[in-house]
Amino acid sequence: MLQKGKETKSIVLLAGLSNKDDFEEASSLFKYSIQELGFQFPPKSTLLIHYAKTIAKSIISGDMQPNEGCKIIGDINRALDWPVELVYFGLLSHDQTNHEDIGITEESIRPEIIEAAKELLKG
Repeated sequence: MLQKGKETKSIVLLAGLSNKDDFEEASSLFKYSIQELGFQFPPKSTLLIHYAKTIAKSIISGDMQPNEGCKIIGDINRALDWPVELVYFGLLSHDQTNHEDIGITEESIRPEIIEAAKELLKG
């Protein structure tokens, strides 16, 4: 933004940070910068659904192991109180552990996780 001539107090301060220990300050300044520029953050639920879709893309591309991705999306599902588009991941996340006695294993459930990821991206 500084290169584009958009200079606000928070942006200048944010640009001056360079230490990993400055994360808290950087986070706060980033939020102020967004407001100073007239932008608004989307609701937390929108951000989490977007994150779930990013995870789904990683599952499909093979960049993320399906079971691991399913657990992450399952956690997002629970954090958002079981939204329709993520509810199947909540169930798959639960089913992939401690169900070997009925024939469900992490390996056997992978095709369903991949299919659920594809469905999430269609919606």
